[in-house]
Amino acid sequence: MENGAELIAQGGIHGSALQAAILCGGRKTRSRAIVGDYGSALQAAISIGDTGLVKRLVNHGADVNANPGQYGTALQATCYGRDAGLAKTLLNISADSNAAEIILLLLENGADINQAGGLYGSALQAASASPGATAVHILVRHGANLHVKGGLYGNALRAAVFWNRKPIVKLFLERGADPNAIVGANRIMEAPYGNTLYVACGRGKLSIVTALLDRGADLNAQQLWAGKALGAAITELHREVVELLLEKGADLDLLDRQSGGRFVVEDGNNIMAKMLPEKRRKNKSTG
Repeated sequence: MENGAELIAQGGIHGSALQAAILCGGRKTRSRAIVGDYGSALQAAISIGDTGLVKRLVNHGADVNANPGQYGTALQATCYGRDAGLAKTLLNISADSNAAEIILLLLENGADINQAGGLYGSALQAASASPGATAVHILVRHGANLHVKGGLYGNALRAAVFWNRKPIVKLFLERGADPNAIVGANRIMEAPYGNTLYVACGRGKLSIVTALLDRGADLNAQQLWAGKALGAAITELHREVVELLLEKGADLDLLDRQSGGRFVVEDGNNIMAKMLPEKRRKNKSTG
């Protein structure tokens, strides 16, 4: 659109003529059209890693806080780098320095750093679930709220724990993230994975489990659906994590009672088969 006409026609895989032009190499149009696989023209520009085009769209009035697609706002989309769809080209934060530039550009132009929405709930949660640390550090430095709840993982800490991102987990805990935060049960991650410690025990990263316990994570907290952290570690056969939890005071007998004996290990091929009965005998002898 040489004369600056705004295209709002919608339809097709790209959502609008503008988005199609951007994805096919066009660079002379502008719009706020917000439908299609890429949510908006701004997100389409982000997806191809064109910082110059992102600047042009922002300068011509693109709404940096529009929340049109599954990735949420432009900032949230820029912070997410694991998906094979929108994030395929640009949004591998660890490999593409353009992402950091775009994040800063969006923030400088009024992007709401804590705006809720999208699959990942917030920009910080999206960044926490992605490779690399650049986006996380930029967001934290600019005041991102660690305690925002919602999205696929519940909060940013749980996202980092799920993907075994120890440096990010440590950063969040040092800045006051609550390992016992109740994040709600309205997203798919809550039912199978429970609280943050349960997530960590199921994933089996001993150093992350240790970090959470050192910051006061409740190792005997009962999850509405998921059970206890000890049960997660046993089910996933993470022996070192099981040993740590038992050493720290996890109640194996209570777990047995609440699970109806589900964790009575009888399979001789199971790596827990010798350790758990021995622990039960010690509990009885000292009880």
